[in-house]
Amino acid sequence: MNSSQICFKGLTWRYALVIWFLCISLTFSVNAEEQANATGTASKFELNASIMEINLENNFIVVAEKKISLPYSTKNEQKEWHTAVITADGQSISMTSLKRRDRIMVTGTESTTQGMKAEKITLLDAEKSPIPSAKKQPAKIYQENGVWKN
Repeated sequence: MNSSQICFKGLTWRYALVIWFLCISLTFSVNAEEQANATGTASKFELNASIMEINLENNFIVVAEKKISLPYSTKNEQKEWHTAVITADGQSISMTSLKRRDRIMVTGTESTTQGMKAEKITLLDAEKSPIPSAKKQPAKIYQENGVWKN
């Protein structure tokens, strides 16, 4: 056995050891990420937009192109929503009173495993909404003495 063969075998062993170490390191980092997702690490969210779709049969609403689940439980064959629904004045209202194009503020949690869940929905006043709504009429424009006014 000459010296070049011994050196080559030594390098192969070192490379195998480095590759083994990298595989073990990656396994631990992937497991840590899976554990974080499994524990439901959630972040808070807040959306101020109009309802694009509301589907109470399937327990979700779509706001700002985001599908948000509405947590519930069943009691006496009726749904009890775990999401608080209130008006801008703070009065509690029914989930069924929400409709498409209503301006709302949704707060809740978002996790990688369970998606977005609504905790509170506030029905905003159309007149006080910072974004113009479809309910508001455009200003009247007219011509007076050859000058356009509104």
